[in-house]
Amino acid sequence: MRVYLSASIVNAPVNTQIAKMLRQAGFIVFLPQSITPKLKPRAAFEASVYNRCVVEMNNSDIGLLVLDSYGRDSAWEAGWYSGLGKPMVGWVQNSFRFAQDWMVKASLRGFLTTNKAVFHAMRRDAILRRRQVCFIRQSQDIRMALQMLAR
Repeated sequence: MRVYLSASIVNAPVNTQIAKMLRQAGFIVFLPQSITPKLKPRAAFEASVYNRCVVEMNNSDIGLLVLDSYGRDSAWEAGWYSGLGKPMVGWVQNSFRFAQDWMVKASLRGFLTTNKAVFHAMRRDAILRRRQVCFIRQSQDIRMALQMLAR
């Protein structure tokens, strides 16, 4: 299964860790931060990064949105997946701040978390309680959860 990992570049070390965990679980992962040149001026690569990300989203089976630090680009990606009817799942470990963004959370098919407090808060949220919320106890659980949410 091909996973597009939608995540803020500011969160790069954590994104890399999540991508590694997904690869160890047998997924093919595209991490947009891996194609952002470090030494070129922004104007020189914005269009090429955008075009490559659209290609990768089209080729993916599912999107995984890191909610602990997502931004406007990730919110756009969530809307894009929703508009096409492709599954986009939220991954949250420590922050419940995303819950204020109704359009984003309502467009996601489901949610994964490793945090019991966040899990219980999601189960009480008016929108989130209508979505599949999976508590991940071990890294092996992520494979089964993503396969289920991809259907």
